[in-house]
Amino acid sequence: MKRAVISSGALLALVTVVTSLAPARPAAVASGSLAAFPVTGYVLEGGAQKVIRREASRVTDIGIDGALVSKDGSSLKMGPGLRKALKVAHARGKPASLLVANYDNSIGDFSPAIASRLLRSPANRTKVVGILADEVGRFGWDGLTIDLEALNDGDREGLVTFLGELRDAVPDGTTLDIDIPASSSPGGYQWKPFDRRAIAKIVDRVVLMSYDQHYQGGTPGPIAGIGWVGKTIRVATKLIPRSKLRLGIAGYGYLWKKGRPTVDLTDRAARRLAGRRARWSARHLEWTAKLPGGGVIWWSDARSMKIRIRLARARGLEGAAVWRLGSADNFR
Repeated sequence: MKRAVISSGALLALVTVVTSLAPARPAAVASGSLAAFPVTGYVLEGGAQKVIRREASRVTDIGIDGALVSKDGSSLKMGPGLRKALKVAHARGKPASLLVANYDNSIGDFSPAIASRLLRSPANRTKVVGILADEVGRFGWDGLTIDLEALNDGDREGLVTFLGELRDAVPDGTTLDIDIPASSSPGGYQWKPFDRRAIAKIVDRVVLMSYDQHYQGGTPGPIAGIGWVGKTIRVATKLIPRSKLRLGIAGYGYLWKKGRPTVDLTDRAARRLAGRRARWSARHLEWTAKLPGGGVIWWSDARSMKIRIRLARARGLEGAAVWRLGSADNFR
């Protein structure tokens, strides 16, 4: 899952905006209730309690991001607000899963080295599995979501082993999910560390992260063009049963500007920046805008998200998962 977040206030130094312009309003989407279709909503641990109170009614269950594997791969650093956020989710009647990631705040990205130290060491795996089993048992987490990204190819076997050890260690009834990257190519390099057939036999759900088709630091383009998303589903379902697959859906945008870092935008911030320059892409089914000074925005709002949730339902997938509450529009 993505983590970098920049507030809309910080954007004013990056691009000239005429704030008096009213944001374009998306047209009505096709009819059909999505109320019964399962959707996970992910939240960042910082500010999670407020976001859950405000937005829990939109989702079936909640994934709370904030358990980070230590640099040596032998332990976990738990965010201070995780257990309070869990209580808030339960108070709202929502099951909650703990996201476990190899994100390294010192580099601002996922760390292949951290993941390798965990997955290639039987001793480290045993320690982390024990910590997670104890956390679930003591505090009542409903599930775990393994979010190990940017893996080395050599971690393929260790990842399967780690998942199997977790499955055996956590209390009965605990859901075990995993996030995996998306690719429109059956031979995509993204798949190499992930033995999808073996993983699907162990976990309850696989979340296919079908976003960042165009990414931070790359060239501007759709966050997840609908044609590309459809291809990622077709590729994934060759080895992962549809009954276990959830489609990961973006609820954010990017601002690209030559010579400057790509900026991560909430849907609200993207609309504010775009104003009347916002254009709906009939090809990609997302919003885009070209700004004065050369900035380009693409974003996935409520209209985009509903289309992708309906696609997941039409393809017979188990559900969908939105990254993330607090950034995404209300898609219900």
